[in-house]
Amino acid sequence: MSFPQTYRAEPYVAGLVCALVFWAAHFYGLAGPYVVNEDVRQQIYWMEQWQNPELFHNHYLTRYSRLYVPPGVKAVYRIFSPVVDPLYFSKVLPGLLFALLGVCLFLIGREYGDRGLAWSCVAAFWLMPFFIYHLSGGLARAFAAPLLALFWLAWLKRNDRLISLSLLLMALFIPYIFVLAGFSLGLAFAAGRAGPLLGLRIWRPPYLGRINHWLILLAGAALVFYLNHRLIAAGFGPWAAGAEALEMPELGAGGRLRLFPIRPFMWEVSVGAWGWIGPFHELGFRPGLAVSLGVLGLASFGLFCEFRKWRTSSFPARTTAGFAPVVFLVLASGILYLLARILALRLFVPNRFVIYPFHLFFCLFLAWGIYAALRPGLNSGRVFALVLAAAALAGAWRLHGVGLSDYGELRPAYEAVLALPQEARLAGHPRTMDNVQTFGRRPVLINYEQAHPWSAGLWQKEKPLLEDLFRAYYSPDPEEAALFCRKYGVTHLVVEERCFNPQFMTGKPFFAPFDRLIRELVRPGRDYALLRGGNGGRQEIMPGIWLVEAGSIGR
Repeated sequence: MSFPQTYRAEPYVAGLVCALVFWAAHFYGLAGPYVVNEDVRQQIYWMEQWQNPELFHNHYLTRYSRLYVPPGVKAVYRIFSPVVDPLYFSKVLPGLLFALLGVCLFLIGREYGDRGLAWSCVAAFWLMPFFIYHLSGGLARAFAAPLLALFWLAWLKRNDRLISLSLLLMALFIPYIFVLAGFSLGLAFAAGRAGPLLGLRIWRPPYLGRINHWLILLAGAALVFYLNHRLIAAGFGPWAAGAEALEMPELGAGGRLRLFPIRPFMWEVSVGAWGWIGPFHELGFRPGLAVSLGVLGLASFGLFCEFRKWRTSSFPARTTAGFAPVVFLVLASGILYLLARILALRLFVPNRFVIYPFHLFFCLFLAWGIYAALRPGLNSGRVFALVLAAAALAGAWRLHGVGLSDYGELRPAYEAVLALPQEARLAGHPRTMDNVQTFGRRPVLINYEQAHPWSAGLWQKEKPLLEDLFRAYYSPDPEEAALFCRKYGVTHLVVEERCFNPQFMTGKPFFAPFDRLIRELVRPGRDYALLRGGNGGRQEIMPGIWLVEAGSIGR
């Protein structure tokens, strides 16, 4: 059975259902004050300044984060800051983007097939954790999949105005996706010009046929270049280059993000991509693997049947034209991936050029294959509606809490820090400082989330600072800790007993090469200055956690 008719309001219904799936999946994050996406903790500096300009106002991390974050993202938070707290808005914005992405996928499915395929694309979207994981937090990467889907839809519709809008939005919100989209258009344009000369039939490119198209593309490229240049000019760049990055332990297997060694392109588009769709880890290993293989087998069978049907007749004209954006986006992502492997972080993280387009394509192909395989059994609209309802419920269950973390266990510490003067500056273990600055709303000297070794200028400042921090934190000499506080203007130290335990050392006390430094500083039987009591400036704010005034150290 086919479902040819699409009602005018149906894409909006798809968006509404997507919003309900998101609400069900992320309800505990929307209701929990200490439940956020982990990356939001590195953006709290510029977020909070919209409501309280004096908070974090004289801090290098404030300057860095405001330059590091694309202007479109900051503008959205600025617009909504008078009516909603930025930290809470970081939980709401992903829901809006989730609904937008669902509408785009519905319309993309309708371009390739009928109404049934459109809804199948949305159902597949509900069941893929990849999208909600990257949408969570409402930061720059949250705009990657929705804007790329909008660009794909505009290409399918050959709507040059919508292509222009999507390009400009990418340049404002997620620059490296603008590079991917712009490059794919350039490849299509070059193929369109070269095809007739070589006697090849090439799809007519949908863009760059007019001067205003080129102006839009150049304006976006100029903005991306300016944003990168501004970060370098402020002393935080440039990004680590290829050979340099390979020699940095901070970027290796035990480093900040384990970027190197870079995985092969084919791994990213096969095992790496499927890892976000299956093997349904939430079911357990064996059931999850069985479901994963079943989904893959069913989709493959459906696509095989669909292609056999086309062979006996002909490809639908609309479907044939729809291959063009897929082909050129795949080519562009592959070329940029290879260039990024050579240039390393000068062209950003290589897999970012691959994961977003390929997961969008996987969503379509999975939906197409499963819909084609199940279509004989969908003998009525009521049966299809029941299948969609089951997919929505399964999606809400599978996506529950994806991309969120609960940091409420340190609530008493946050309340104690909130009671400090606004100009206080704290130091402690960087991983804990992420939470202290976010929920205690006081600046910290350095944290984990904004320790970015790939920003050369920033890292020249932060690497020695981290070394000084750990030497003072684990020092037996109180004068060394006091000198550290005076040098960096630290007013209070957060001291955690667990950071001195042998069990903490057997894990990963910090990323390389600082893990080795910490293990050298922590020795059995050593007397640590910050663990000593006996002064009036030491307050136990939680069992095993103390807030120590810098001026009281060594008294």
